[in-house]
Amino acid sequence: KHANILMVISGHVCYSAYKKDTGDNGNTVYEMLQDWQNQDSGGGYIRLLDIDPKKKTISAKMYSPFYDRELTDTSAFSFSGVKFIKP
Repeated sequence: KHANILMVISGHVCYSAYKKDTGDNGNTVYEMLQDWQNQDSGGGYIRLLDIDPKKKTISAKMYSPFYDRELTDTSAFSFSGVKFIKP
């Protein structure tokens, strides 16, 4: 409900999902859900975000330092046309 909210990141439901919604004030809210604690007995997967204000993108991928590899499934995604808030 606040105009300055840009992103919500959550987890702990053993899935991965993403979407964007419109906030009460017309702002776009980028939402990410991620929790891979049950995959490969945990596997140490972490969400890596690449935030590029110049390109107006937020890209996400899952990486495991334990396996030294990225997942190549639908857990990798990108938002484009992001309107970052100027300080």
